[in-house]
Amino acid sequence: MFFPHLIAGPITQPREMLPQFSDHERFRPRLDFVALGSTIFLVGLFKKVVIADPFGAYAAPVFVAAREGGVQAFEAWGGALAYTLQMYFDFSGYSDMAIGLGLLFGISLPLNFNSPYKARNVIEYWSRWHMTLTRFLTAHIYNPIVMSITRKRMTKGLPLPKRGRMTTGTFAALVAFPTLFTMLVSGVWHGAGWQFVVFGLLHGVFLIIAHAWRQWKVRRGLPLETTSLWRNGGAVLLTFFCAMIALVFFRADSVGTAVNLLQGMAGLNGVVFPQFVGLVPGGAEAIGALGLHMGELPLFDGWLFLRIVAFLVVVWAFPNLYQWLGDYREAIGVDVRPSGLVQRLSFARWRPSMVYGAVVGAFAVIAVLFSLSGAPSEFLYFQF
Repeated sequence: MFFPHLIAGPITQPREMLPQFSDHERFRPRLDFVALGSTIFLVGLFKKVVIADPFGAYAAPVFVAAREGGVQAFEAWGGALAYTLQMYFDFSGYSDMAIGLGLLFGISLPLNFNSPYKARNVIEYWSRWHMTLTRFLTAHIYNPIVMSITRKRMTKGLPLPKRGRMTTGTFAALVAFPTLFTMLVSGVWHGAGWQFVVFGLLHGVFLIIAHAWRQWKVRRGLPLETTSLWRNGGAVLLTFFCAMIALVFFRADSVGTAVNLLQGMAGLNGVVFPQFVGLVPGGAEAIGALGLHMGELPLFDGWLFLRIVAFLVVVWAFPNLYQWLGDYREAIGVDVRPSGLVQRLSFARWRPSMVYGAVVGAFAVIAVLFSLSGAPSEFLYFQF
């Protein structure tokens, strides 16, 4: 009956929550928790109504067009990127609002969202995206399967992992099969449709490839992590691309719609450049030299392009909310430290003050105005 987390998580455990409910010094309104909780809640509301919902307005007609037929390249990429960012800020905003509401009562909920698009591989991605669902699936599906298979292999005298290394058969039995099955369950958990099955299987395949790549490094004694900016940047882009492809199936109303959109992204339905490209010096000449042309794109415009670029910069370059909050432990499992600009400028971290009160208040006013300007939309995860 503790309502803040009921719509879409975080998925809580009794050992996390019951001690807090019985702590009468904590489970009550407190001014410090109200200040911190309202800040987190209002920033989450801002993410939802000011950032996520407008991206949804761009993405929806593209997926409708894909259902009815082909979509050309720029519109397909615009729709896929718009939905990828809509899902990010919608679910991030919801997770913030749940944690903020909990703190109004003095209750800390588990961290559920930790900059997943900064992940360098799909394994790390799932440790940052819907973290409590990943924890639940790992504890109640993946681990029991692995333990059962391990016991059977021990009984039969079959090879087991040694010092992190394993044979191909061991990898298939103890990593590939449990991973694929767990992600299949994850896909079906989100919805009863073949597109959700494909979504789960895709992530299962991505995870198996990531684990196999790690095994390849272990066998050759190579470091699992790299300090190279270019390699890490490429890894982040590749992981983001994999997540986006899977989210196309997640958003589509059928596998056919998703395939149509992916065909458009591959340029199989034609490539027409938006007219604003002609404003770039030499842009029109370069497009003509390639044998392509510019035209009207009703589902892709310069404003969408600028929004996508701007918020990809926010996603990849800015610290997240919990890094901005610095040393405040506002959620269970928070293990993030200030980074980037917030790390260098310690005075930029959040503290209860009139200045930050005014800033968050401005966020709140803008969010409310956006809410009143159009029909309210539900959280994306409410339907799953």
